Amino acid sequence: MVPKLSCPTFDGSNPRIWKSKCLDYFQLCNIDEAFWTTAASLSMDGNAAKWLQVYKKKYGLGDWESFIAAVEKKFGAHDYRDAISEFLELKQTTSVEEYAIAFENMQFEICMHNDGFDDMFFVSQFIQGLKYDISVAVQAQVPKDVDEAKMLAKIQQQLLKKGKHKWTKSSSTSKFQSGSQKSEGKSTGQSSSLWKERQTLNYRKANNMCYYCGEKYDPAHAATCSQRPKAQVNALVTNDLDMPWTEEIIAQVEFEDALSSEFGQLSLNALAGTDHGNAMKIKALVKNQVMLTLVDTGSSHSFVSSAFLDRVGIQAVPTTPKQVKLANGQI
Repeated sequence: MVPKLSCPTFDGSNPRIWKSKCLDYFQLCNIDEAFWTTAASLSMDGNAAKWLQVYKKKYGLGDWESFIAAVEKKFGAHDYRDAISEFLELKQTTSVEEYAIAFENMQFEICMHNDGFDDMFFVSQFIQGLKYDISVAVQAQVPKDVDEAKMLAKIQQQLLKKGKHKWTKSSSTSKFQSGSQKSEGKSTGQSSSLWKERQTLNYRKANNMCYYCGEKYDPAHAATCSQRPKAQVNALVTNDLDMPWTEEIIAQVEFEDALSSEFGQLSLNALAGTDHGNAMKIKALVKNQVMLTLVDTGSSHSFVSSAFLDRVGIQAVPTTPKQVKLANGQI
């Protein structure tokens, strides 16, 4: 008699789970043990089916114990070791719910291979993998099993979210209120002050009153108004010796100015053709000829050599002869 239920399929993953399902299937369908290997081999698919073909050529199907031992060795030899390694490195990176699902998945896989671990081991490992601000609160409650630890972790996560949301909302609200109050107060104060000044100015203008003191305005009032800004004159002291200018000093300055208008002054630098002292030497190109120019503060006019003018072919324009006063006072 062929059973109505089909044997669980196997593609190479979780051989222990497939073995347990097969045993339940054999018992439920009352299949004789001599046919277990054949029934199980018919349900193998994918990479497991390819492996089965190689196994049958070497060993045949054989009995159930030898066959299932070969399947577990091929497809599940490192499952336990890999599960232990991943389990010990498991940490919470997202929500408590997602971490709990991953933790239980690894816990069940380990227990399939070894049922010697007690609840204390799994509770300690669960708390250790939680985020610090959650694990501290859960550990203080001393949970007895993983389910209780999971419940406490979810509660702590909700409390942290509420506290963070409340703090963020109150902080942003206070900042907005303080900022708006400052800006409103500042703008209101400025606009209020300008509005009052403008109203006062318009009122005084319409009633022919003084803009500064508010009294009746007439042409003579400008000289007697006490609040009207007074004219000011700023003087710059240029006397190096910081001495009072007496009549003798003023007369001497006027005499020197008169001499400057009558005589041209030639500095020693210009006379000697040197760049010592405060003189600055500049090379200029005049009709493809280099001319040395001395810039100093000693001469009153600009002088050029007549020999240089002849060399470059520039015609000098005659002018009224003028006496030159040298730096040593010689005329």
